[in-house]
Amino acid sequence: MKHPIQFFLCLAMLCLSAGCALRTNATVTDQTALGNKDVDFLIVSDAVDDELGIGPDIVAILQEHGFNATLGSTDEAFSQTGTGSGFVIADGYWLTNNHVVEGLTSYSISTAERLIPATVVDTDPKADLALLKAETGDLKPFRPGRAQVGEEIFVIGFPVPTLLGRHPRVTAGIISSLVGIHADPTRIQFSAAIQPGNSGGPVINQEWQMVAVTVSTGNIKRNIQGESLPQGMNFGVAPGIVKGLLMQNHVPLKGPFVSNLDEAIASTGLVWNGDFGQIKRQYVIRFACQGYWDFGFHLSALQLFLQDRNNGEIVAKTITRSTGLGVSMPVRNAVETLLEKMELSDQ
Repeated sequence: MKHPIQFFLCLAMLCLSAGCALRTNATVTDQTALGNKDVDFLIVSDAVDDELGIGPDIVAILQEHGFNATLGSTDEAFSQTGTGSGFVIADGYWLTNNHVVEGLTSYSISTAERLIPATVVDTDPKADLALLKAETGDLKPFRPGRAQVGEEIFVIGFPVPTLLGRHPRVTAGIISSLVGIHADPTRIQFSAAIQPGNSGGPVINQEWQMVAVTVSTGNIKRNIQGESLPQGMNFGVAPGIVKGLLMQNHVPLKGPFVSNLDEAIASTGLVWNGDFGQIKRQYVIRFACQGYWDFGFHLSALQLFLQDRNNGEIVAKTITRSTGLGVSMPVRNAVETLLEKMELSDQ
């Protein structure tokens, strides 16, 4: 006799590190991988106990198709380095934070229109700045300006790209101070909200001039005193420090410069640890399943969402309904449907 239907909500992440770039449309094409062995899957379950054994089934199916597939942990799936923001500072030059590119061997800048390979020209670890050489095309540079206490500013960047996606975000505030913690003159303080991923992005005034480079936010837990919760403790590299790095590298500051918000957004990019020659991308697959117990586990529905881990966008999704018994067959159908959408079949 069939027991009352039970629902098993299984959230999992499947990280894919592939030698390919996936488009965000219904069919996603692997254009550069030499074969399935160039595509690595890491399968991680958020469930306390994967009672249905979906994770091992996915591994087995992918391995049958010639892919490298293993089970892993959440820490492995979401370990990210070298993701921040950057902006055009001169023709052929971009600026970001040193901590965004530190320790990396390859660099890429993603804008709304393209993916641009970059090289590091110079870094200033103390000021936390990095000057990159990369194509700018028709993007306009930001003119360095002068910060003033109380002036209204915008902050542009790519906060938490794994959650919010590869889309620039704009927040507003004012310049609170021309010095940082412990009266540090190389920093300014501002009130506009920032998150991880904003590092290296421009802070601009109402005349569209760059008046700081976003660099850090105050450690709330560390700075809580009594019941008071610190707010607006966000900091940027002062414009004078930026000008010094540009002069040191003989970077010419020539217009036309950014003159409106649309141009400012277009001239801000996502800086990440990409390899333009063989782009290694990471993906997440969330799966939700509905099933029941009847002398064994049985799946009635399985839904898969493939997300680009670097930008959070859903690039493919499938839903598989089953009227049969067992778990393995619905999982196989779902995975193979997803591979068809990605156009990754046996090679």
